[in-house]
Amino acid sequence: MVENLQINRVIIHKIHKRNMDRSMKDPEYSDALSDIKGAGLRAFRNRVVNAIGSDSCSLEMDIFRKSEGSTFDCVKKSIDSDDEDFIMYSKQIALNLAESQTSKKLPGGIVIVFDGTTGEDDKPFIGVIKAELQEGFKLEGLNLNFIDDLILTKHQKFYKIGVFINNRVEDKEDEYIAIVYDSNLNKSNSDAASYFYNNFLGCKKSESEPVLNKTFYIKTRDFINDVENITSEEKLDLNYALYSYMKTEKSGIISVDNFAENYFKESLKAEYKNHMEKENFPVRNIGKDTTLIANILKSRRINFTDDIQLVAPSEKFKDIIKVEANGNETVVTISGSIVKQI
Repeated sequence: MVENLQINRVIIHKIHKRNMDRSMKDPEYSDALSDIKGAGLRAFRNRVVNAIGSDSCSLEMDIFRKSEGSTFDCVKKSIDSDDEDFIMYSKQIALNLAESQTSKKLPGGIVIVFDGTTGEDDKPFIGVIKAELQEGFKLEGLNLNFIDDLILTKHQKFYKIGVFINNRVEDKEDEYIAIVYDSNLNKSNSDAASYFYNNFLGCKKSESEPVLNKTFYIKTRDFINDVENITSEEKLDLNYALYSYMKTEKSGIISVDNFAENYFKESLKAEYKNHMEKENFPVRNIGKDTTLIANILKSRRINFTDDIQLVAPSEKFKDIIKVEANGNETVVTISGSIVKQI
């Protein structure tokens, strides 16, 4: 989605932390486009690409707030606009962010509005960054000079990004894809990110995510169970890894690439990714929502020949059960005693 991303215009505004009585301080607006080019523009582009790339804390979201004056409304009007209108709508976008920050705990920062094109077919987009000010030092000779207004360093937790891509198709009404980056999205409870993507951008997590979570789990489980050239013990370990990935890991995002890189040995990574691609599973990040597989995740089941089945609570399985395959025989060791027979 961010291949061949090119940045055209950039403008910068500043918003402030709320007053003690929670009243809003007016933003500071720029009336001119930023003159960023050369190495600075390349670094800025790299920050955006690295943040919203497929292996980052970014999600594709649904746009639900499209009313007059909303951030998305300003985005639509900014696409293909002249510089005067681009600057005007960027000011409204900065004001929208300031109004969305209703908590006194939320810091102020710099609002960067930018446009350009992305993808092989150069689709136009509008991007918005909220960047918090950071402190650091600049080396001059053998002296250190303190700086308290650094922005857009490599520490990604200090900025949030929303990108709206005009996925225009000939003879059809314009459609937009929204991609949101926030390091807080990678947490199981991402409420800290909601003021930015929900209140400000007017976006929400996709309603299809529970279905995609279920599909991811089933297709990955099928691959593990059917793949050749690995032992039964390795399949047990991979199935437990899949359970942990979906149930116990605190990340709020799942993806094919992430699971492959973290759990499959090198010889299986490409095979797994090809399997998921053939199953038409999206390569992008998916917000974690295990609603539809909650009951499946409660128990681990192993089926043996002659209709024999072993069932145990998932969270205890690895600690209390040991399974060793030896040809046509399987030795199951359970750390516990028999308490009842039915």
